[in-house]
Amino acid sequence: MLARRASASARALSWSQLQSHAAAFVPNDPANGQTNAQSRLRLFGKQESEVRVTLFRDNHAWCPYCQKCWLFLEEKRIPYRIERVTMFCYGDKEKWYKKLVPSGMLPALQLDGHVITESDVVLNSLEQAFGPLGAPLAKIMPQRQLERHLFRAWCSVRAAMMVNLD
Repeated sequence: MLARRASASARALSWSQLQSHAAAFVPNDPANGQTNAQSRLRLFGKQESEVRVTLFRDNHAWCPYCQKCWLFLEEKRIPYRIERVTMFCYGDKEKWYKKLVPSGMLPALQLDGHVITESDVVLNSLEQAFGPLGAPLAKIMPQRQLERHLFRAWCSVRAAMMVNLD
């Protein structure tokens, strides 16, 4: 029974079916539509001249610290620019980024011309400038510190596992 369902759902569409799907396709507006890891600008219906924030995040959008900041900006609908930066695990940081953030840390945020690093400091700065998202950050800081501790421990375990593979 499962094999029959799998084969029926795995059938490829015909060329005419694909053509009708393509004709109905409406591309996402990367600045105002649904969030997209490839977007370089998010406006939420506002003018580009209103953008006060630039988020510097990883190229592949999987860094959890970058994601926290990204989600805050999206949920608050704060207009922002996005600059993607190579993570250390993928190679050297871009020279322009090292000039801006000598440590090379991600995420970083530029708010009204001031560069801020450390995701919790970034979130605190965003909260001060644009208001809290739910509970104020100061109230949930113990949970955030636990989150960081657990993630560092997980990274240490993963690194030790990789060393043991050699």
